[in-house]
Amino acid sequence: VEQAHFDLRVWRAEGYRYLLQLGLLGPELLPRAMASVREAADAIPGYRGWDVQLDVLKRLCREDGEPMRAWLQALTDRSTASGLPGHVLVPRLGDLALCWGLLGESEQVAKLWSLAEPLIDSDLQPFERPAAMARFAEALVLGGQQELGRVIFVAALEKARAHQNPRSRARAGADICLALSRCGMDETSIAEHLDQLMG
Repeated sequence: VEQAHFDLRVWRAEGYRYLLQLGLLGPELLPRAMASVREAADAIPGYRGWDVQLDVLKRLCREDGEPMRAWLQALTDRSTASGLPGHVLVPRLGDLALCWGLLGESEQVAKLWSLAEPLIDSDLQPFERPAAMARFAEALVLGGQQELGRVIFVAALEKARAHQNPRSRARAGADICLALSRCGMDETSIAEHLDQLMG
């Protein structure tokens, strides 16, 4: 794809994304706008178009409905069969898991976690692993799997505590605490592990 055509495709997709993000479209226009941004993003080669779609889905996945679920399922299927390297795939699986979690689809989240879990240790840098795990834990808690989410949060805290670099340890702790806050999990159930990280 020539650069000029590539840029036009990106700008078109970004334009539709911006309209959706404004939140000014009524229910009668939302499905058409969703279809337009999906079509425009599909025309972008590589996985840049997937990122545009993921960004929209992350903002709109609370809009439950068949068009949203079908779009999310299609992107999930494409991502899991993409053959992308682990360090590229894991963050995308985490974003997809969060969307499914917001829709209450805990089984979908658990499937994505089972795909991502071995890649986190094999393909991510040590400083990236706690935040990646916290993303899935957040999605699981949002989807209703509180106990599995708690277990993964604890494992993420243990990985963060193992960092020798204080800055990396503090950054990982912040990422985990933000995920805990977003999903509304009761922190008392992992208070001991949080204390160990901060101590």
